[in-house]
Amino acid sequence: MSFRFARVKSSWNRSADRVEELLKRAELDLLQLDYHWPARWPCSTGDRKTPWKSWATGFSDQWRKLHKSIYLEPDLKLVTHAGGGDLMGCMEALAQFLVDHGNADLPIAAVRGGNLLPLVDEWMPRDLLKSGNGILAAQWQIGGGPLATALAEGARIVVTSDYDSTAPLTAMAVARGLCVWENYAMLGELAVAAQLTNVVVEVGPTECVEVLPIDGTLCVNPRTNPETVYADVSVDRTSATWESLGQSRFHLQGVQGKPPTGNWQVRVVEDAGYQGAILVECDDTDSREIIETCRIGLEAQVVVTRYVATDNSPGTCGNLLKWSFRESQLEKCLEVLELVQSRLEDVGRGRIVEPPPSVDQLAQEYLLSLPRDRWKLAVDTRPAREWL
Repeated sequence: MSFRFARVKSSWNRSADRVEELLKRAELDLLQLDYHWPARWPCSTGDRKTPWKSWATGFSDQWRKLHKSIYLEPDLKLVTHAGGGDLMGCMEALAQFLVDHGNADLPIAAVRGGNLLPLVDEWMPRDLLKSGNGILAAQWQIGGGPLATALAEGARIVVTSDYDSTAPLTAMAVARGLCVWENYAMLGELAVAAQLTNVVVEVGPTECVEVLPIDGTLCVNPRTNPETVYADVSVDRTSATWESLGQSRFHLQGVQGKPPTGNWQVRVVEDAGYQGAILVECDDTDSREIIETCRIGLEAQVVVTRYVATDNSPGTCGNLLKWSFRESQLEKCLEVLELVQSRLEDVGRGRIVEPPPSVDQLAQEYLLSLPRDRWKLAVDTRPAREWL
């Protein structure tokens, strides 16, 4: 049985726009919801929670918009890695919402075991740490196998901590019986199609992968590496072509697929310290004194920007001084922030302007390749009410 697929991306704390419209227009059978966690975020002494240790809170708003579509369209399935660093918290919140809105029997699934942070000492060589400040998250980018199992078990919503970006489409094709794991040619086509944005992918019963651009124009990134290793297939797209079938429909052909390496990627996110910033407005004649006074004993970067003041400002022109400094510990960063503000008061010239002084936590992200059979994953499919 053929099916239609689309992939939508959003920030971890926001729902994607116009998804309901996409579902109606494209008659989707599978929706992949991907979330992006930030590389920096504001923090304070009283709030040290990092988004990387939570699930994607934007998914909460998303399912409020989509639950009617899930209920009214029995063939529609949703796969997401919104579980992030708190898969069980995400599942419980999702289940509670479904139960409260009359969908207590809806089967939902979690792929357990993808959060590798609790096991970090077993697999992470300390000499590979780039910052030395500790690890915020470690999530396994799993392949399509566990997702295919969940879909075959009847799950309407499948949640993981992370996955390879090609895994949901591959899983659906296998679960529907349209592809087998040894058919690397088709797995390669599915992997290439899964990377496209703003398209609907249609997979047919004759090993046919077709793409329907949502706005009618097919955009393929020319800088994409022609040879790429994904979780379930190694792809050579050097000879790939897109045959136009008319009516904004394209057939993908010429992709060369090979067996995968046997490894899956782990997304590692390290604590990269803290960055403070203060923005100061001052006259030309005061800039040097302010910089020299506030900089004593500090490793701070100062960026000077010339500006022309508005009619409501005290002068006609002047400088904006942006103070920026990095520290490994939050307490130290806050101390420097207070010290610079105190020195500005001592100088008695210049004024702090919007945005107000702030401290952000920073993250550094990279991938490590580890054997896919090193840890066991568990697919847990049950009605929403049984998750509570």
